[in-house]
Amino acid sequence: MTFQSDRREQLIKNLVSNAIAIISNQIALPLGVQKMKKIAYWIEQIEPLQHDFQVFYSYDKSTNDLPLGTERLNWNIEKLIELEVGIEKADMKYKYEILRNCKNIIDKYEKNKT
Repeated sequence: MTFQSDRREQLIKNLVSNAIAIISNQIALPLGVQKMKKIAYWIEQIEPLQHDFQVFYSYDKSTNDLPLGTERLNWNIEKLIELEVGIEKADMKYKYEILRNCKNIIDKYEKNKT
């Protein structure tokens, strides 16, 4: 194996791990989606996957102007609560499709299933 193919395999493992984390609520949906986009981007730089990541891009676009992760700690709590509605709307619109997409990633790319 080459460095590129080894790197791609590791990124695919990260993709599966993140999909598992999203489904099992080990990571908040907005952060999991951002992470999925980043991993998918780096995989695609090596060799494209036969997978449609559009739902992750759509969700991210709809929450792009909202505070996420530890950035939220710097916000006034009342304003943060007000903005939470935007995250809830994105969740309502995209969550089930994201969960299905994550399950497809796991089913397709997870190695050594037990």
